[in-house]
Amino acid sequence: MSTVAAAETQQNSYEVSEFVNVKPGFNPVQIRRYKAVHQSDGNISLQSLDTATLLGNVISALKGKVEQSDANIIAVFSSPELAQEFARITAEFYHNTVLVEGERVFIPI
Repeated sequence: MSTVAAAETQQNSYEVSEFVNVKPGFNPVQIRRYKAVHQSDGNISLQSLDTATLLGNVISALKGKVEQSDANIIAVFSSPELAQEFARITAEFYHNTVLVEGERVFIPI
């Protein structure tokens, strides 16, 4: 089941945001998928972004500095400032509570 919200951004352009259930590994996760559809000169283009992809890319960049407990993914950063910024972005995209303790960010799974 997904929830969809659409908005006309300008003439012949629409942006859609929906929640989609996916199953990475064995844990079902609900992600937000953004799509933008544009029509210009008879051509239609579609762009798509999954927020899980964004988080996955960041976690990949932290290779060797990511742990997982039963309830959280724990990302370890080189400074508390980077941890705070990552937590802010993660909370904004996922609309989820993220805990920061120094250089560690705890993301509920």
